[in-house]
Amino acid sequence: MALRMQPTQLRIGEAVARPPGEIQEVFEAEVAYLTTEGIRLKSALNFNKTHTFTAKDQGWTQKNSSNLA
Repeated sequence: MALRMQPTQLRIGEAVARPPGEIQEVFEAEVAYLTTEGIRLKSALNFNKTHTFTAKDQGWTQKNSSNLA
C-alpha cells in the first residue's frame, strides 16, 4: 500500500508490471495486488470489502456486487 504509487517497475513475486504512459492525478492510498491477469492497482478505501483472496485463483478477485450489501 502506498499513498501515491509512481513506480518505474512494480514486482510482486514473479509478476512484473510497468506503469501506464499517462500520469494519473489520484491522491488516495492505493493497494497493489496480484490477479490471474497480472498486477493491478486499486483504491485502498474499502479494498477488503470489495476484494477477496482465493488460493484456488492464486490471487485477489473482486467480490460480486450482490455480496457487498
